Amino acid sequence: MSLAALRGRPVVINFWAPSCVPCREEFPLLKSALAAHAGSGLAVLGVIFHGGSFLDSPDDAARFMAEQGATWAALLDPDQAAQRAYGVQAPPLTFFVGRDGVVRAVQFGPPTAELLERHLAKIL
Repeated sequence: MSLAALRGRPVVINFWAPSCVPCREEFPLLKSALAAHAGSGLAVLGVIFHGGSFLDSPDDAARFMAEQGATWAALLDPDQAAQRAYGVQAPPLTFFVGRDGVVRAVQFGPPTAELLERHLAKIL
């Protein structure tokens, strides 16, 4: 999947790992936000962070997403190219990209529901 293919849509890029507790805490918020803004064209991309103490398998990620009822794409980053490109050192780290392809907000750690909505307002 390419970010260029989503140009014209607001996009949330979430770097996460199944064994990351804060990542698990933010999943319900992302799921609710996606449902609340379904008519806006909002896309969520979950990039599975791999490195350091986070060495989850793709199966771990698929299982967790199924348990959570997550409907967005879970993308593998086997050579960590996306992690390097976005400067991700640890999850969770979330980028809010406007319809024009410009990053409008960055969230380190899990947001509150209110903060998530403020970030989304910048891209919707």
